[in-house]
Amino acid sequence: MDREIALGLAAIIILGVGAQWLAARLRIPGILLLLPAGLLAGPVTGIVEPDEMFGEALFPTISMAVGVLLFEGGLGLRLRDLGPGIRTPVLRLITIGVAITWVLGAFAVELLFGELPGQISFLIGAVLVVSGPTVVGPILRLARPRDPSRSILSWEGITIDPIGATLGIVMLDVALAGDPGEFVRIIPTALVGIAFGLAAAALLIVALRRYAVPDDLEVAVALLFVIAAYIGAERVDTEAGLFATTVVGIALANQRWVPLRSLHLFGRTLGALIIGGLFIVLAARVDLEAVERVAVPTLALTAVLVFLVRPIVAWLATWRQGIDLSDRGFIAGLAPRGIVAAATSSLFAIKLQQAGSPVPELVPIVFGVIICTCLLYGLAARPLALALGVGRGERRTVVLVGNEPWVVQLATALHGAGVRVLLVATGDDELRDRTDLPFDVFTDGLSDLEEDPLIEDAAVAIAASQIEERNQLALSVLAETVGRRGLFHVPGEGETADPRSRIPFGARSREELAGEVAAGARFEISGSGSTPAGRALARIGPDGRVDCLPVGTDGEQTRWVCLVPVSQTAGASPVS
Repeated sequence: MDREIALGLAAIIILGVGAQWLAARLRIPGILLLLPAGLLAGPVTGIVEPDEMFGEALFPTISMAVGVLLFEGGLGLRLRDLGPGIRTPVLRLITIGVAITWVLGAFAVELLFGELPGQISFLIGAVLVVSGPTVVGPILRLARPRDPSRSILSWEGITIDPIGATLGIVMLDVALAGDPGEFVRIIPTALVGIAFGLAAAALLIVALRRYAVPDDLEVAVALLFVIAAYIGAERVDTEAGLFATTVVGIALANQRWVPLRSLHLFGRTLGALIIGGLFIVLAARVDLEAVERVAVPTLALTAVLVFLVRPIVAWLATWRQGIDLSDRGFIAGLAPRGIVAAATSSLFAIKLQQAGSPVPELVPIVFGVIICTCLLYGLAARPLALALGVGRGERRTVVLVGNEPWVVQLATALHGAGVRVLLVATGDDELRDRTDLPFDVFTDGLSDLEEDPLIEDAAVAIAASQIEERNQLALSVLAETVGRRGLFHVPGEGETADPRSRIPFGARSREELAGEVAAGARFEISGSGSTPAGRALARIGPDGRVDCLPVGTDGEQTRWVCLVPVSQTAGASPVS
């Protein structure tokens, strides 16, 4: 038995992380591979049997893990992004939108699954109001919509989860006790969660400000406060824990007293592990025969939710808010269901069975809607964003960190070749005030760079400042945006490149490049298909991408960024 449990645990981790890794390589939402992987591990092969592995600890663990995910999602919600054009639509989506989705969804379940009691139809409708950051976030990262669509959908995805989970608990109690008065529980549940969340966030901030937490324990202590807030709220009121963890994340994201970059980075890693594990575990519990029995009406239910209910909700939420028709259309076209719907439906099914009122259709219906909505929205979101004109283009921006003359000249040459450039010259007021530079210049503190919209399209980051501490901070800030593949560092004489990055241009040091430019060398751009002049530093592909490691075969549409020595620059133009 111990070996089988070990095998099951290993399968959860391997499949959970592996499916997300493969999905990232294929540029599709991870859930599209996680659910099939869970079905393969559970009902198909029997490798993962969650009920035998975890016993009665299964659903408390799942609920707590969902709370941590909502905390991680809350870290990305900044109140300053909730401007006048966003605040009202979000509020409408999580109030009026929830009510409409719940009622219309319940009526659709009643119509399509006539054998179910009315109270169960409203229970399923309540479960299906949630979307969640585990599915909305990855789809938004692939679709890359502009604001206000991105901010509205992000806020909705995170804040709607505890509301939907609480509504589901209320409807479960109504179904079991037959008392409609249970609805009054929603408000006190939310208030309890908010109180515990704010208290936990305040205590954590005080501890960090007073340096009571060692740097290497910052993340662990933050997780301690998140779990404490969850447990404390749950002890007072069931499902208040999800409100509490969400509020902790939002409160920390909007405070200015302590930096939390390490928490953001660790949160992404922890989130990937939890998402993978939860989807594998929950999918492994699905009865495939039951899914097959309800497949046709579930497809019809999905169609109602996607093509009727969501457009109505989105239209009402954005009515008279000054939002473009294209943005309203995109908001209407994105409402996947995720991990909270899967977790609550599984938990409710067990409680109904224990109460002597089993509903075997509950989990298959909800999982069917999850699979269908994630498949539809995951594949259609990016094409829809582009068709409506709300999708941002592919990442192409080159970020250059430094204010030395050769860095500025390189930025000018790249811009002249049609490459979008952002020059990061922290504290350089002279560069900030220059009017002859055709590209964007960022001179504020590097800690503010990660929140600046200028880096949202960054594909390549090159740290080349003479101040090495500035390079290290820039690399830390930009690593999450561009990834290791796009991270470069030009070291100083006798130094080695940062291990997170690579050395661009085949350069040996900053001093080498600065010396050549000071001696009269110039950056030039060769024409398509022509032989590079001087020393080839980088390659510009036909799609506008800049490759700082110019190795490989030439293409007809390839242009080269070259450093031409002074002996060859007479009468030449920097950009050809």
